[in-house]
Amino acid sequence: MNMPNALINRAMARKTLGDHQGAMSDLQEALTLNPKNSIALYDKGLLREQLGDRTGAMENAEALVRQSPDNADALNLRGSVYAIFNDRESALKDFDRAIQLDPTHAKAYHNRGMIRIFNHQQGFGCEDLRKSAELGLEEAQRKHRYFCSF
Repeated sequence: MNMPNALINRAMARKTLGDHQGAMSDLQEALTLNPKNSIALYDKGLLREQLGDRTGAMENAEALVRQSPDNADALNLRGSVYAIFNDRESALKDFDRAIQLDPTHAKAYHNRGMIRIFNHQQGFGCEDLRKSAELGLEEAQRKHRYFCSF
């Protein structure tokens, strides 16, 4: 039995049920068993970001990008944390690279689009949101209607 993967699965179930502390504990245990488990690193970073632990999320994102520099999800996560810290230039670089690696990464298009809109690049931002919506991200459809329907 692959114990780290079982712990990750239980963590995601706990997260779904609202047990964020239990999910965090399971992810930490999975990383104790295998510190290079990219899924556990990603899930822990994402959970930390969602819980408002920006510094912790950045630690996990940085570790994940060091471990997997060509992983679009890792770059998107780190870009999202950069955006939270209002480091738009670094965020855009990560989103650009994530899209270069995976041209179907809807969330990276969405995130880049929002940064571009906030940088007063409405046309480029709306194009990214449109692409993200085409790739199936409902959140991008709503934001495209809000920011780009004028």
